[in-house]
Amino acid sequence: NLIDTNVYLVDENHNPITDPSVTLGQHDGFAGIGLSEYTNANFLSSDTMFSSDYPYPRKEDCNVFTEIPPDDILGTERKYFSSTNGHPGEQVNHLAVASTLYSRRSAYFPDETEYQPIGLDPACHRDYAEKLIPKAVGYAAGFLKYFFRGEIDLIPDKSTGYGYVIQNKTDEEMDGTFELYYDNFEDIRKPVPIEVKPWLWKKRVVIPANGTSGHIDFWAEPDDIKEPGKFILVFYGKLGLEQTGNLGLGLTGAVVGKVVDIPRVINISLPDTGCYAFTDKDPGLDSADPRYLEDPSSNGFDKIILNVDNIGSKGELDNGTLKLIVRYRLGQGDQFQNPPEGTSEGVYYIEKDYPVMVAIPRGTPQKMEFDLGDTPLPLWATDVYITLAYQGCYGSDDNALCFGFKDASEPTAFGLLNFADTICLYETIYDVNNPAAKAMGDLDGDGVIEKGEWDVFPHNLVEIDIAFMTAPNYIPAQNEYDLLPAGEGLRLFVIGDHEEKGYYGIYSRIKPADDQDPFHKFILNEWTMISSMSWTENQYQVNIDTCKINPNACVVRQYPAYSTRMGINTYKTILFLNEVHPEGSAVCSY
Repeated sequence: NLIDTNVYLVDENHNPITDPSVTLGQHDGFAGIGLSEYTNANFLSSDTMFSSDYPYPRKEDCNVFTEIPPDDILGTERKYFSSTNGHPGEQVNHLAVASTLYSRRSAYFPDETEYQPIGLDPACHRDYAEKLIPKAVGYAAGFLKYFFRGEIDLIPDKSTGYGYVIQNKTDEEMDGTFELYYDNFEDIRKPVPIEVKPWLWKKRVVIPANGTSGHIDFWAEPDDIKEPGKFILVFYGKLGLEQTGNLGLGLTGAVVGKVVDIPRVINISLPDTGCYAFTDKDPGLDSADPRYLEDPSSNGFDKIILNVDNIGSKGELDNGTLKLIVRYRLGQGDQFQNPPEGTSEGVYYIEKDYPVMVAIPRGTPQKMEFDLGDTPLPLWATDVYITLAYQGCYGSDDNALCFGFKDASEPTAFGLLNFADTICLYETIYDVNNPAAKAMGDLDGDGVIEKGEWDVFPHNLVEIDIAFMTAPNYIPAQNEYDLLPAGEGLRLFVIGDHEEKGYYGIYSRIKPADDQDPFHKFILNEWTMISSMSWTENQYQVNIDTCKINPNACVVRQYPAYSTRMGINTYKTILFLNEVHPEGSAVCSY
């Protein structure tokens, strides 16, 4: 449109549809008409000299005058055409110059109007230059300004207290798609994976002039991002008169980019309780059990506990509000099996405000607990992302909006299984009630198993404490159980952090389950078992190696691998076993 706005128009018979007066006004926000239109309607050239193919400028709109041009060393008068006799557009004093043959040609061949002896001389060139050069310079500057006029930004959405909006900082509507890119460790620019981006990306979005988009959520940074918090926001589409597919050439239309910051001012990490959430409510139990969970698609985790730290560079987070946003998909069936059931295409959200104003000093993590109350996180939730949104004082800003992101692990099943209803003898598993086992335990063959012989009796676990922790140290238990009979097990469901190593342990007493048991073992005041563990990331993650082979299959589903014992599926399991006999024998495989 800087060249041709299609406002100055001529029909197929070279008759004007609009006259040159349109070349003097503003059109579609431009300071003038298209440069080619302005030139065509108001100026001449060697092959357009008062030609019938070009209706303007017209000879009848010209005055003819004579003068001696200043560069004529012979002092000869010349006859000039001046478009000052009614030309409706830009008027030029020295529009054209007639040759010395012009009068004779007109006198003897009055009907011959083509190829007249009329041209341009230095006086004409000076007048043309006075008009056209400033116009060309202005259009060149306008050209650059036009194609770099688009301006966008990604700013916090203070209307919701979390998330972002895209800001259109131009005077024209933006209609198209937005994409978010980042640079990886190898300096390769890549689109941010769809799983950590909101619904907005890659869909048509219309943002009015000087307006903002709808609310945008952002859940985590790609694992291979080179500069955390640094992204490139790109718009493709219609901006003003630039449209997609313009002229049938398959063009993208306008392209606008901006380097944006999505800084993590808040760091989220595991509390000393070793996990973000846990529950012992289990849909696999008998419905009469008080821990039975009737509907794992709507109930499960009733609180989330976080360590929250200020890692920003601009000062303290002081006297602000804190909001928890949990985003998840919902499993369409049992998620604690191999493989798990599929998940919902759509995502779900839980929002909870911290009940009091908070201060988060730098370098001093704060433990914060959010009661999910009447909106629990379902046990069958998958792809769990946690966002914290702080709004309040941050350094010198009294109304800052700061964020923390955490890609939490999958809800994962851990188990405690009491196999003390069996005994491993000579690397073979026997039921403790098996007469053969009893006979082997009766070393002196007197029909009575006594102290000093083999313990082939069942044992219950009582006064059980189970804890998850961030270091292999004793901490107060999160779960307490009075009794786990021999031959039974229980499950705990936990949400952890795949970026941090965790530990779990059991503190318990061992009690005989048979009145004939002479051993009466008890273990007091010590952790019976402490073991390390790792967590599994959310089910849909970007696999860099897969991307290199097939960019269309970058996002792969990951989930914990479960094993089945006692008919119970668990990811990590504490097994309580009777002692192996004879002493020094290999432990049987359970």
